[in-house]
Amino acid sequence: MFPQRTSGLAKNKTLIHITGWLLFAGIFFFGISRVEPTGKSFLVVLSVFGPSIPAVYLHSLSFDKWFRKKKYALYVLALLTNIFLFGLLIEFLAAEIVYYDDPDAYISGRLSLLAFLVVSTGFRFLFEGLEAKSKLAEIEAKQAKAELDSLKSQINPHFLFNSLNNIYGLLMEDKERAGDSLLTLSSLLRYLIYASQKSQISLEEEVKFLDDYMAMERLRLGDKCKLNFTKSEDLHNMAVSPFLLIPFVENAFKHGSFATIDESYIDVKLKIQEKRLMFTVDNSVKKKARTERSGVGIANVKRRLELLLPGRHSLEVSATDTRFFVKLELDL
Repeated sequence: MFPQRTSGLAKNKTLIHITGWLLFAGIFFFGISRVEPTGKSFLVVLSVFGPSIPAVYLHSLSFDKWFRKKKYALYVLALLTNIFLFGLLIEFLAAEIVYYDDPDAYISGRLSLLAFLVVSTGFRFLFEGLEAKSKLAEIEAKQAKAELDSLKSQINPHFLFNSLNNIYGLLMEDKERAGDSLLTLSSLLRYLIYASQKSQISLEEEVKFLDDYMAMERLRLGDKCKLNFTKSEDLHNMAVSPFLLIPFVENAFKHGSFATIDESYIDVKLKIQEKRLMFTVDNSVKKKARTERSGVGIANVKRRLELLLPGRHSLEVSATDTRFFVKLELDL
């Protein structure tokens, strides 16, 4: 009475079938017992369900073999033969073991079996529809995960090469500072490897990553750009998707860290209020470089937010000739 392929809904197909038949038999028994004695009701159930169960599975085989392949004549022939033979068997069992003492009592085996086949086919279509929906959801989830993994991996590596060059230059001037910078770079690389394997990371670790990133950029820029990172003190017991914030900071350094104007700046703020993260990045831009072209990084993070937090985040991006501003809010 249930579909044969239920792997998307249950791992134990046999248990599903047995449970379904027992429930159906119980409902049938309850209905008969209201007009017949208990013993006779049990015999009615036995005489009807005994032939009906193999008839249902034979119908299922013929349905798959002929109806689905559009061999309708063979399917109809098999259906009528099934109903006729097993219907006669139901009537014979009912006459011999249930109403042997009452020749006028009668059970229409063919009508009973036809009802079974209609109900079982209805359940079959229902379960197949649910299974198809379940498989589609599973496929979509896998596709979304693959897309998220791809987007997460698209972190611009150029700052790493720049950092190595800057550390090499420091080795000639300030070995102690160069050593500290190597430790910071090591922390960055360790986080890149560790966090890339996680779907969630603690907010403290993500903020530490931003700190290390900005420290390496400070090494490159020196006093050419005013850098500021203001953050909440209490970041405990909160988690975010890794690398969700870095594209905005990376974009700011790409477009805002230059010394061709008097006031080059990058101002980053992170605040937690009632389990909601508020993150802003404000940076200067060159007049001739209109930064509506915010880059692939921000486009990627927009897509990740849509996949990870649908309806649970807001993102505002605005640009003028001299300023680029991003405001992100999301539920933690």
